[in-house]
Amino acid sequence: MIGILLNFILPQQAANEEEPVDAKKNFEHFVSETQVTPEIAEDLIDRAEAFKQGAKPEVATPYYAANLFFENSTRTHTSFEMAERKLGMTVIPFDPVHSSVTKGESLEDTLRALAAIGIQVAVIRHSQDNYYQPLIEANVPLHIVNAGDGAGQHPSQMMLDLMTIREEFGHFKGLHVASSVTWCTRGWHAPIWPCSLSWAPRSAFPGPRAGTPRTSSSMVTTCRWTT
Repeated sequence: MIGILLNFILPQQAANEEEPVDAKKNFEHFVSETQVTPEIAEDLIDRAEAFKQGAKPEVATPYYAANLFFENSTRTHTSFEMAERKLGMTVIPFDPVHSSVTKGESLEDTLRALAAIGIQVAVIRHSQDNYYQPLIEANVPLHIVNAGDGAGQHPSQMMLDLMTIREEFGHFKGLHVASSVTWCTRGWHAPIWPCSLSWAPRSAFPGPRAGTPRTSSSMVTTCRWTT
């Protein structure tokens, strides 16, 4: 989480506080697994490992973040807030139940209101698939981090999965990955999405057995890294 959020802090610094981060590896928004190239994946994992070993970034300018969770969450919500605080960000509380969203305010208007008072990063979990696309097209004036959209994307979870794999095996080449999580959920996409990337596995078998309901949690998906 810290490595991801560090992308939105300017001037950019690497986790070791010595080497500047390549601007080409930075995101304006982090919303989809499709944004992650081999170089970006390795960079984010390297940053995360450096933080685990005690590296501390120096943030000279105050940064403000808000976590907009329209679905219940424990681990993702608290993980992002912990990461924000460890980076020295000020976290502005946001409770959807007591916000103007309940009066019909659109998500775009909510983000514009938050940006107007100085919030620069919005971490959002929402039940609507691809909720972020119209927001990006509308050029909302802050950075969006997708913490889960409906049955769609969960890019931070994917990065945690990739980091765990690299910590365990030290590489990705030739590895097999299996997932038994519920079919067609963002939890299914997170560990399996890299299987469809050209730089990762070259074969994937995402379909359930014939006659198996798409909602079955017994469906097992496998893929293999060949690069």
